[in-house]
Amino acid sequence: MEKIRKRSGLLARKRECTPLPHLDLRQRLRVLVMVRFVVAGAIVAGALFASKVVGIEELAVGPLCVLAAALFLCNVMTHIAIRPYRHGHESVEGAGEFLERILHFSVATDFILLTVALWLVGGTFSPFKAFFIFNVIIASVLLSPRAAFAHAFFAYCLLTALVISTWQEWVPAYYPRGAVATGTSLSGDYVFTVLMVQGLLIMLTALLTTHLMHVLRESTRKLVKSNQALARMSQLRQDFLQIALHNLRSPVGAVSMHVSNLANGYGGPLTESQQQWINRSQARLRDLTKFLHDLESLVALEAGELEQQTEKVDINAVVTALIEDNQDLLDSSRHILTLEKASGATEVMGIPRLIREALSNFVTNAIKYTPPGGNVTIRVKSEPSIVRVEVEDNGIGIHKKDQQRIFHEFVRIRRSDTPLGEVEGSGLGLYIVQRIATMHGATVEVQSEENEGSTFSITFPSTMESETSTGESAGAMLEYKGQKDA
Repeated sequence: MEKIRKRSGLLARKRECTPLPHLDLRQRLRVLVMVRFVVAGAIVAGALFASKVVGIEELAVGPLCVLAAALFLCNVMTHIAIRPYRHGHESVEGAGEFLERILHFSVATDFILLTVALWLVGGTFSPFKAFFIFNVIIASVLLSPRAAFAHAFFAYCLLTALVISTWQEWVPAYYPRGAVATGTSLSGDYVFTVLMVQGLLIMLTALLTTHLMHVLRESTRKLVKSNQALARMSQLRQDFLQIALHNLRSPVGAVSMHVSNLANGYGGPLTESQQQWINRSQARLRDLTKFLHDLESLVALEAGELEQQTEKVDINAVVTALIEDNQDLLDSSRHILTLEKASGATEVMGIPRLIREALSNFVTNAIKYTPPGGNVTIRVKSEPSIVRVEVEDNGIGIHKKDQQRIFHEFVRIRRSDTPLGEVEGSGLGLYIVQRIATMHGATVEVQSEENEGSTFSITFPSTMESETSTGESAGAMLEYKGQKDA
């Protein structure tokens, strides 16, 4: 029970005194160590060369060099103490508690040495009093509010002791000419004013800085919690999609096979009405199969299963193969499809299956969303450092306000004012294209006007410098026509 109480107390102190992860605390301590080394060197340089550079006289060079040596020694000790923790091999609990103690020691030491430096360079009149505020800010950033206020109060006590000791002449006063005004003396009113103003500044600085850090830490905690929740939701989503695919793929395949058998007459002759029902069922099953294919692509993208399959892909070859794959769709729509190949290098690094999937979506959408007898043009442009594919049609087009929404998940734009009627789709195609483009470091764009057609493009980084300076250079131009008459 006693161990449990000790552990609970330790965790409570950690929540109060460790506003930063211990890895971040190590990094900040290392930065603080480097800054203190620079400060130690600056003190020595200032003590030795201030008289020659800025004309300061009667500076306590010896004591200032001793002060710099003390700061350097403390810094070396801090550096040695935190060195074993630089790789983060120790436990979080042990490292955090030890590094907090080192940090408290460093901040307190800085305030003590700063007080001595003020004493040697003008005391109450020293222009370096502002560094107390600077150190209070550092303490407020690195420590919890309670610890920061404790150090701020400690700093104020040191400053008060210095001012009163100098005023009562308990310690000798150092007033280097050129650093502070000479011929001045301390009075009770001045001492009171200095202590009040400096105390107010120190406490206000601690209050405001700790409040800002509290807001920042709370925002960071909320952001971390949100990211963790999003990660859990993403994992649940992946699991659901995988389960849905597993449970749907087999029955859909079985139903498709049985319907196909009925359509081929294996179950006996069909009436005209039965044949129509079978045809409609097959059309719906094809849509469902396409939807399952989209889900499968989405699961693979989110799981990162395909990232190791990167290789060189020739975009010219991919678009040529896609036209052959979509010849039946082209025939049924009676479109004229023009392919403009690039004459330069069109190789990109990527996953062949995914690049083919993205470009296929552009081509099939252009064919499906263009009224019969339309024109579809595929252009491959080889430009310096990039390969760009454009798919242009003269179809129904997309309204300006919908052009960004179409790349979102499960978004379909439905229009009743077109001759095409209802075009079937899952609402996943362009979302998958966007995900594929992001995975390949590519960009996707769309330009469209209602009833005037659309141009979808995807731009890949090229594997080599293009042989042509622009994509307008002449390449192979091929024309494909649908085979069915109007």
